[in-house]
Amino acid sequence: MVEERIRQLEATVSRLAHQVDTKPPGAGGGSPPAVFTNGLADANLWTNRFSLTDVGLNWHLIQYLKVYLDWQHGDFGSPVQFAPGRRQETSDMFLLRAQLVF
Repeated sequence: MVEERIRQLEATVSRLAHQVDTKPPGAGGGSPPAVFTNGLADANLWTNRFSLTDVGLNWHLIQYLKVYLDWQHGDFGSPVQFAPGRRQETSDMFLLRAQLVF
C-alpha cells in the first residue's frame, strides 16, 4: 500500500485602509468601512492602514492527521500600542497546529 502525503502551500495578502472623506456619500464620497463606524476601531487614535501577509503550509501526514504551519506579518500605517508605553509598526506571528480527525 502506497501512502500519499499531501502538502498544500497557501498565501494571502489583505489590506485595510481608511481615508477621511469630506464629501458626503451622495456627492461622490464614499462611506468608511464598517470597522470604523461600528465602534470597533477609531482611526483618530490608532492606525488607519493595515496590511497582512499570510503564508502557510498544510501537511496531511496521514489520513487522519493534518499539521498547519503559518506565518503572519502585519504592517501598520502608523505605530500602534502593543504594551503599556511601547509601540510598534510591524507584527509577526508564527502558528503551529495539529488536527486529528476521529
